[in-house]
Amino acid sequence: MGACHGPRLVEFHKTPTHLQFNKYVLTGYRPISSAQECLRSLFYVHNELGNIYTHGESSSHIYTHGESSHIYTHGESSHIYKHGESSHIYKHGESSHIYKHGESSHIYTHGESSHIYTHGESSHIYTHGESSHIYTHGESSHIYTHGESSHIYTHGESSHIYTHGESSHIYTHGESSHIYTNGESSHIYTHGESSHIYKHGIPFFLFLVLLPLSIPWGEVDSVWICVVHYLACLSPTVGSVLYHLFMNHVGGEGVYDNLLSLDMFGVCLVNTLGALPIIHITLLCYPGVRQLALLIYILLSAYGIYCATTARTNVLRLRAFAWQGVFRLGLFLFRMFGRGVGSPRSLRLFFTMDALAVLGGVVNIVQVPERLSPGLFDNWGNSHQIMHVMVVCSIIYLHWGTLEDLDWIKSFECPLE
Repeated sequence: MGACHGPRLVEFHKTPTHLQFNKYVLTGYRPISSAQECLRSLFYVHNELGNIYTHGESSSHIYTHGESSHIYTHGESSHIYKHGESSHIYKHGESSHIYKHGESSHIYTHGESSHIYTHGESSHIYTHGESSHIYTHGESSHIYTHGESSHIYTHGESSHIYTHGESSHIYTHGESSHIYTNGESSHIYTHGESSHIYKHGIPFFLFLVLLPLSIPWGEVDSVWICVVHYLACLSPTVGSVLYHLFMNHVGGEGVYDNLLSLDMFGVCLVNTLGALPIIHITLLCYPGVRQLALLIYILLSAYGIYCATTARTNVLRLRAFAWQGVFRLGLFLFRMFGRGVGSPRSLRLFFTMDALAVLGGVVNIVQVPERLSPGLFDNWGNSHQIMHVMVVCSIIYLHWGTLEDLDWIKSFECPLE
């Protein structure tokens, strides 16, 4: 019986401080992971999945006891016995026997008939060769094997096992084991909690494929409007997907801050690029004013990007877009009561676009509905996911409004003075 499981998810109070931004989402957090493990989180349920939808020769004997030892061996028949914390063992040769007791052990072996016995937490084992026997007892063990006839026995929580070869026998006892095998005649026995495999689907791919089909590329004189609009619709989805997928990366707060800045940069781009066609069409009959307005808006956007990417709270991030919003509101009012031009039907769509974006930001700040029932909306339906849905809907209204303007502009001519 084959199985694919996610790692053991952790609770809010066990996550790093830089991931503790919603105290009402109590469970479903991914553990700190490598890039490869972050990518594999596409295929099990956790509280970010909804946001993503929206990683020496001849008989050498080494005995060590202590902390932070580094052992490098090259040869046949080496025996390594280690008791302590943070040991790093690198082995190349045949018939290696490694016995390890302690925390945070890293073992790398290349050769045939390796026997590895570890007891402790956070062991990382990488083997390449035939007939490897691995016995681990502890939490958060990561095992990568490449070869035939591997026998793996693990007892603990949150084990990650990756095997490539024939006739692998894997016995695990614990919660939330993650097993990936590629080979024939694999036998997997697991006991613990399991998660479902979910297919990954995000708005980015829909926008990527469907938007170009609806944009009238060859029917407008200013093709740059189509290009800018297309990039505007794509930009927030790219940053958001990367942020939510890799936010629990082992790189820690530094990586997280960079990803958050990338996410906010994507939001800034849709606010910037998305408004440029609106400015161009609204002031179509005033070329000089139009150029000045575009310049002012770009400068306001640059300031907004700086504020959004350096802000430390959701309130400050939302405020970073305030001046852009005020500028767009002025354009809309100029269309309604002044001499601005544009499709009569697009104005309602643009108002809806901004209303959804603002409402989504407010929902994310007030953290409703999870504030009303902490723990109930951990995986699905929390405020951040609602905000994502509203942002996607806002982008759709931006697209519809821009299409109305592009269709309208084909038959419009500015009146002669």
